[in-house]
Amino acid sequence: MALCLEKAKDNFNKLMENIRTYDEMVQKRLWMINKHWLNLTLFHYLPGAPATNNPVESYYSKSLKTDNKKQFRTDKGIENQIKLTQMRRLNLLKKPQKSFLELFRLFNPFKL
Repeated sequence: MALCLEKAKDNFNKLMENIRTYDEMVQKRLWMINKHWLNLTLFHYLPGAPATNNPVESYYSKSLKTDNKKQFRTDKGIENQIKLTQMRRLNLLKKPQKSFLELFRLFNPFKL
C-alpha cells in the first residue's frame, strides 16, 4: 500500500508542478484535491478500509470482471446493460430455432 500511495503522491506532485498550464477548471479541481489529499487517500492508511464509501461502486468493483466494468463508464453503456438485464429477466434471450446458415439457405432469390 505504501508504494501505491508514494506513486500517487509523486504523480500528483508532477501535475501540481505544471498546474498553470491547465484549464482553469482543471486547476480548481487539482487545488481541491491538494487541499483534501489526506481525506481522499485515508483508505491507504487504514488496513481493510474500502477505497470508496459507496457500497454500490464497491460491490461492482469487487464482483465484476474488467470487461464488464468498462460497460459502466458511459451513460449509454449503463443503459445498454440495464436493457440487457431486463431482456434476460424476461427470458427474451433464447437460442434461435434456426441457425443463421439455415436461414440463409432459405433465401435463394435466383433459384428456379
